[in-house]
Amino acid sequence: MNTAAERSVKNPKTGMTHAEMKEFIRNHFEEFVNRKNLRIGEANLAPDFVDHGTNVPPGLPPGPAGAIQ
Repeated sequence: MNTAAERSVKNPKTGMTHAEMKEFIRNHFEEFVNRKNLRIGEANLAPDFVDHGTNVPPGLPPGPAGAIQ
């Protein structure tokens, strides 16, 4: 069961609560995908990010450059 105390626990890797992480992902998707704000990819994606989506063309470079391309 998710109590208020459990939802307010910060993840040691991200420093965010579960709710904050969900909001971060929603905002990133809205900006990067829906609004085509490519600069958000430079800010939010790690240098070694690899997109494993099913519609990703082969041979894209890792990191923000690949996702932006």
